[in-house]
Amino acid sequence: MAYSCTTSHSNIYYFSGWCGHDDCFHNTLNVLNTIKMEWTSCSNAEQSLMKKGYAGMISLEFDGAEYLVIIGGIGSTPTVYHPQFQYDQLNNGRVRTNEQLLYNVSTGQFTVPSVSGQCCPPTDSFIIEKITTTGNRGVMFGGMVTVNGDESTVTNSVYIFSVTHSIINWEILKPGAIPNEGLWPMQRADHASAIINGDSTSPTLVVIGGRDKKNQLVTECLLFDSITTGQYSCRKIPLPESVTGRYDHSLTAVTMSPHCVWLVIVGGCNEIEWEDVGGGKKEPKICTLFVNFSS
Repeated sequence: MAYSCTTSHSNIYYFSGWCGHDDCFHNTLNVLNTIKMEWTSCSNAEQSLMKKGYAGMISLEFDGAEYLVIIGGIGSTPTVYHPQFQYDQLNNGRVRTNEQLLYNVSTGQFTVPSVSGQCCPPTDSFIIEKITTTGNRGVMFGGMVTVNGDESTVTNSVYIFSVTHSIINWEILKPGAIPNEGLWPMQRADHASAIINGDSTSPTLVVIGGRDKKNQLVTECLLFDSITTGQYSCRKIPLPESVTGRYDHSLTAVTMSPHCVWLVIVGGCNEIEWEDVGGGKKEPKICTLFVNFSS
């Protein structure tokens, strides 16, 4: 659980994660070829990579190469500290970081980039999406951050970042960046997101669910429009709480036509419901929902 996941062409990449007991985190990268339905390990356990979960990962193509961009997360004490990043030691023994990695898919090599601009602080349990179908830009929203030295709270910060083979440049959006008629989103973590790419419009970021600073469900759906143009806007879309009232779920946008998009929501928690799978065993019940966004 708590792994980072992204898709590229016919491949699904999985990085790191948490076993679910104690502080047993991982730092391996694996890929599933969905045509051959075969698993491949992209790298051996890299001792120089921090073992962690709840990070973010996207796939970007630029300069004629494809990269996986891995940001943030929380995990066990790293063996290597990179001076351009922060590592917050928490009161539960774990370490939260804003460490950033690039993985060149062609060469199979990890590199540690430099950073510039207004970089995010150590963060986990956020959402991250690429905001250009071809290019090197992404968006990051929300998550858990460190306060009072070793404690945690949720944030509503929104960042835009651009990536090269050696530098990641960051820009934080301030509340004034969204016009007065829009709204500034409340703090949340463990939410889910997807990008809707229109034929002639700027990509739209969809955010559903999550938990607030009081650990209560955030029962809303947000649309961030025009995130590549600099004229940002954010608005709420009314959906039933049975759809939005969850956290630790997944969200995918499937464009059926220029005026019809299906949102596919899988799993998540509001309260854990167990189902009998036979043999005296029970497993958490997983629910899949389909939401039609039409215009």
